[in-house]
Amino acid sequence: LELARLYCSREHFQAAYHHLQTEVEPLIAKGKVTDPALCARFYLRLAELAPDIGQIPAAATYAQQAIKHYRTLQDRVGELRALLRLLLPLRHQGAFAEAAALLTLAQECLTDAPVTELDRARVLNAEIHFHWYRGHLATALPLAEAYVALADRVPTSNFRVYARMLLGNLHRDLGQFSAAAQWYASARQLIAELDYPLYTPWVDAQEAWQALVQGKWQQESTLIYAAPPFLDFLRRVTGAQSALRASGRGEERIGAWRCLPMMAARLKSYIGGCAACGIPCSFTATV
Repeated sequence: LELARLYCSREHFQAAYHHLQTEVEPLIAKGKVTDPALCARFYLRLAELAPDIGQIPAAATYAQQAIKHYRTLQDRVGELRALLRLLLPLRHQGAFAEAAALLTLAQECLTDAPVTELDRARVLNAEIHFHWYRGHLATALPLAEAYVALADRVPTSNFRVYARMLLGNLHRDLGQFSAAAQWYASARQLIAELDYPLYTPWVDAQEAWQALVQGKWQQESTLIYAAPPFLDFLRRVTGAQSALRASGRGEERIGAWRCLPMMAARLKSYIGGCAACGIPCSFTATV
């Protein structure tokens, strides 16, 4: 489990996933590891990894197993983190009623668990995404501003980068492109200050999405240089979004596609991690 954590810290997600499946999972499956604390950590780590290698639906199965073990342990902090991992695939699927119920449970954990500032930031981040994916941008925006302030309480945390990027995303989706660009620039500046270059692909992907929305195809192609198959996918999605709007099927369904820039960033990290560790990789996305 510690080796997997080290792989993750370097964003070698496929290597971490491969290690957990080949080295740790057999020990649990054969009953050689029964400690619920270790099992909980194992499933939570898989739930964290699954989205980063393009297996968002699998994250739900792993998160449910983690929640079960954390509840056995009466570990509310662990339960909170696993609930947030279960919330992510539901949100991407557009299952907003179920996601709202999980968000409420996570918020309840904040009242009776010894949580950290970053745990509070995780819950606030989940709440922002819940509103963002439903298209409730006016509700999400002030929460995102609060998220930046909360993340800044932990000066060395990479949450500070992500909070700025998320606020940029909301301004972008509101059509406030100048404000969005300023927040992306702030995120890049913080990446340099924290010496955390692994976050650069994430900002690249978000700026590429803004360029795509503005019709700046050449700039977009430059920014997602490591994921050319995804460029065509993003272009096809914009066409599908337009058709969906024209059909009157609702903004909430469109909101489920807000994950696409994140998927592009994960694809870049995934390809890089596989190359560094010598592990073959594949990533297929379809509309």
